[in-house]
Amino acid sequence: MPELTIIVPAYNEETSIADVVRGTRQAFEGIDVEVLVVDDASTDQTVERATAVGARVIRHRYNKGNGAAVKSGLRHANADLGAVIDADGQHRPQDLRKLFDQLADTDMVVGTRVKPTYSITRRLGNAVLNRVASYLSGHRVRDLTSGLRVFRVSTVMQYMGLYPNGFSFPSTSTLALLTDGYSVSFVTIEADSRAEGGESSIRPIRDGVKFLAIIVRIVHLFHPLKLYLPLGGLLLLGGVAWSIRTIVVAYQFSAGAILLLLAGLIVTLMGFQIDQVAALRRQMGRDGR
Repeated sequence: MPELTIIVPAYNEETSIADVVRGTRQAFEGIDVEVLVVDDASTDQTVERATAVGARVIRHRYNKGNGAAVKSGLRHANADLGAVIDADGQHRPQDLRKLFDQLADTDMVVGTRVKPTYSITRRLGNAVLNRVASYLSGHRVRDLTSGLRVFRVSTVMQYMGLYPNGFSFPSTSTLALLTDGYSVSFVTIEADSRAEGGESSIRPIRDGVKFLAIIVRIVHLFHPLKLYLPLGGLLLLGGVAWSIRTIVVAYQFSAGAILLLLAGLIVTLMGFQIDQVAALRRQMGRDGR
């Protein structure tokens, strides 16, 4: 059995896939690794070129998405340790080896891009996502959307039901582990430009909204008070402020203020109730590990 399964999700990456597979094998020379290319119904020569350089290849009959390709790779992994590297040549295989060497004391190691090659708009969006994720998860998240990572397969597979089929596996897996008490480390890497002929399928605005929705969903599942207490507190404060104003100005209570106070109280109580359910869910999961 190999020591590490390296999952390479690929869709129409014929210009770069062979170099990625060869470079990955060279970076892990001396270690028994399995390079598993998951082809997401490519229409070019991705499969042929990956096979020619010795990769194990799994094919989807139709295009399912990057996340679906990663999930297929997890299901077919033959090693206890897993890794994901993009097929477009942006990630350096030697950086993946650096992440692998630091996995011993943690559950997942994520590559943090210090010189991202994408637009300033996307960089700004990622910075916002990192801040929101850090607050809601209670841990500093340095690069929420980085796809380069090494992990323990059994740990990551506990959350298969949460992973979407699109480009959100990195953010979802990072948040799921952090909010459920696992250790996630971030290691600095450098990202290169995509190989010539490759084209990103990510749309910053559309996918940014999806990433925010995923953040809220994950924290709602694991630590709902991070959402409900601030919202309930804002409603209660608004109700108190409105009540004081109407009492001082009109010498009476306002129906709107009362509604705000009731809404704040209901949201806060809902938060505590949902948090109890989430705590029970986490405990049941730990007992079943």
